[in-house]
Amino acid sequence: ARYFLSVDIDSQIELAKREQLGLQQVRPYLALLPLMQQHRGLSNVVLSGAESFKPEIPKTQAAIDTLFIQIDRQIKAAPGEQFALRETSALREKWNALKSIDAESGAAKAFQARTAMIADLLSAIRVIAIESNLVLDSNSAGFHLVTLFSDKLPRLAEIIAQARGLSAGLAAKKTMNADERSRLSVLAMLGAAATPEAAATFAVALKNAPEINATLSGSAKSLQLIEPYIQSLDKSFLNALTIKADTGETFSAGANVTVGIMQFTNGILPLMDGILQQRIESVSNRMLWRDLAGILSIAIAAYLLGALFLAT
Repeated sequence: ARYFLSVDIDSQIELAKREQLGLQQVRPYLALLPLMQQHRGLSNVVLSGAESFKPEIPKTQAAIDTLFIQIDRQIKAAPGEQFALRETSALREKWNALKSIDAESGAAKAFQARTAMIADLLSAIRVIAIESNLVLDSNSAGFHLVTLFSDKLPRLAEIIAQARGLSAGLAAKKTMNADERSRLSVLAMLGAAATPEAAATFAVALKNAPEINATLSGSAKSLQLIEPYIQSLDKSFLNALTIKADTGETFSAGANVTVGIMQFTNGILPLMDGILQQRIESVSNRMLWRDLAGILSIAIAAYLLGALFLAT
């Protein structure tokens, strides 16, 4: 029984450490997401005619290149298993092919290609969460927090970021065809549907761990920005006879929402790390008390045997 207890305790510690490794590896990928979304939006605006946004693109490209270098260093130097290696390699290849603006491809095709690349990034984030066992976290609050930062919040941010990039491009050219109207309408509907799902997941996590409210309550309010943002899209684009929206204001309005969502997302990571660290310490303490109990049992047995021997 002592042996199996020891194996179970060691297993729990190793699982928690594996999840911590997943948290460490997912951070730069979550940092890549808003930068790639910004690059796509800026590219679409420039290709739609707003040349004043062009100087911002090299800055975003440089930031993305820097993060890829950090990921490469992490893969080569960090101890332990590396997750999502295949996905990372494919993502880097796509980025190297797409990071320069190709005016001949046109705004629509460039936007679509960059959206496909971001979809690969979202998949890589999910793969890390799966392979590191984060998605199987035994803590109820932890399970729902992982669901938020590895799936629901990044995908919600992507919906809003697509709407931002598309609408800013429409504001730049002041026209909208049927396909663009349909795409923007679908994004608005997806955003409206995904928001309550994320809010409900956070509510469950909060119910199981009320103490996280102090840290996340502020950034969680970013979800409340989505409905007004969608309403602004309806007013300025979907239900407007003519497009009069300012390109910069349109881009900034969407950016405010996506930045808030990603702050919420990133705020979850240290809390999740704390949950895992607490688990490791708790299990380690169990191991310590188990060992002390074993030593004490041996000492008592030795004392009793000694006393019995002396009595005889």
